[in-house]
Amino acid sequence: MRSFLRNRIGDFFLRTRGGRTAVPPKPLDLVVKTFGRGPGKPVLFLGDSSVERIAREDADRRTTAEMLDARLGGVVLGATHSAYHPTIYRHLLALFERLPARPRLVVVAVNLRCFSPVWEFRPEFQFRSEIGRIDEYARRGRLRPHRGDAPRDEAAWNRFLAHDLGLAESDLERVGDYIRLTESRPADPDGQTRRRRGLFMAHYLPPLAPDNRRLADLARTVGHLLPLGINILLYLTPVNMIAGIRHVGEHFALGVKRNADLVLQTVHGATSGRADARCVPLDFSSALDATFFFHREDTTEHLNQHGRAALAGILEKHIGSHGLLSDHPGHETDIP
Repeated sequence: MRSFLRNRIGDFFLRTRGGRTAVPPKPLDLVVKTFGRGPGKPVLFLGDSSVERIAREDADRRTTAEMLDARLGGVVLGATHSAYHPTIYRHLLALFERLPARPRLVVVAVNLRCFSPVWEFRPEFQFRSEIGRIDEYARRGRLRPHRGDAPRDEAAWNRFLAHDLGLAESDLERVGDYIRLTESRPADPDGQTRRRRGLFMAHYLPPLAPDNRRLADLARTVGHLLPLGINILLYLTPVNMIAGIRHVGEHFALGVKRNADLVLQTVHGATSGRADARCVPLDFSSALDATFFFHREDTTEHLNQHGRAALAGILEKHIGSHGLLSDHPGHETDIP
């Protein structure tokens, strides 16, 4: 069963288009090609699978970044990768201190699930090899080929399984309990409901601490970009709130909001007193209803074509209303 799960995780890193599966270019390669060897683009869009995943039934096969690009007139570079998070964003965006071209605006999708132990401590989601490539380019200006990820370290995997989830009112105590839940395929309705309840809780309700390393990386990212005159639109990705409340209860929404508020407060603190550029952090965790996800019971952030189109429209509106592509940077921080 574990090998089955690992194969599925491997599939998770592939993107399907038109019935064909291909590995997309790494964000580092796209950024270096566009901003290091080319004239650049006004907008850089960084995100994870919530930006790039396409539902099997979707007639419109564009990602959220591609939809935003169409709305803004072809000025967006989408540089996304499944399971990317604030730590790898920090390393990647620090390159703009040395790259010859810079975007006017960076859109950053921050997935609340990346702060959960089930994602934060997963060995393959540390991206050490890719961060090494980024840092080597920063030091030497040399882009070495991606050599693939290191083989699974069983000791690291076992430490991951032992991490405490910190969940109240749940029989899921450690990450290993969550992994077993993901591997389960109950056929009965009650079992399916219990499974969804556990997944929603493990994904979004582990309490986020102010000293979380991903939060610190978000603050450092803001600190890198604003002095360079680069505007930032940082948004928390939509959560299937209606399904979460149905399976977990009203306290699901309260737990999500508590974590979301801490993320936005951290970003707000990093922008305080800065007048180099604008930073607009936005909470979209409850922006879309269940019909916009892959399916109404979806326990992840993956949006169907209607959800991606709606999100692209919301992003376009905020980019315009906050003047994030204007020629005269100011300072603005919105916390809804």
